[in-house]
Amino acid sequence: MTAAMKDRSRRPKIKNNFLSVPDYHALVTGMDRYEWKLLTQFLVLSGLRIGELTALNREDVDLLEKKIRVRRSYDAAHRMITGTKQAGSIRDVDMQPELLAVAKEINSFVLRRNLQNGVRSEIFFPDPDGDYLRCEEYKKYLRENAKISVHVLRHTSAMMMLNQGFSMEEVARRHGVLTPKEKMFSAG
Repeated sequence: MTAAMKDRSRRPKIKNNFLSVPDYHALVTGMDRYEWKLLTQFLVLSGLRIGELTALNREDVDLLEKKIRVRRSYDAAHRMITGTKQAGSIRDVDMQPELLAVAKEINSFVLRRNLQNGVRSEIFFPDPDGDYLRCEEYKKYLRENAKISVHVLRHTSAMMMLNQGFSMEEVARRHGVLTPKEKMFSAG
């Protein structure tokens, strides 16, 4: 058994692989960095993968049409834009009022920060230098303080939608996951 396998087996197990609504609110409330609060809220309310959020340009987040156009992803390991994880991941995400409010907050925050830092960037949620978000510090914070991975936020999003009465197909579409029927038709 390798050292990496030993470490992995000692990680605490998350009972349901998602946060309850009170746990989600406690996580957000307890975050001391404003941009991390916004990032967490956006990920949970939208259901986007962290790479999809990182690859968004400002034009992809249409505040008037209340839509997020997901067309690509960011590969942090290689620091490059790539295609989405799968064909079904190319999608438009309708923004509910809560997500729209967070998207507007992010837009204002980023524009203010860019102006303060003398940065020009068309990236929706860039690092302070205007480059693509390098989220290792955020991921480390989640691992160490909340004992979760960033992917748990995606599961939390799905569970919140199901609890609000959305069908499995609606949740899958929003999260860019092909349903079994769509997989069958896309296979050939």
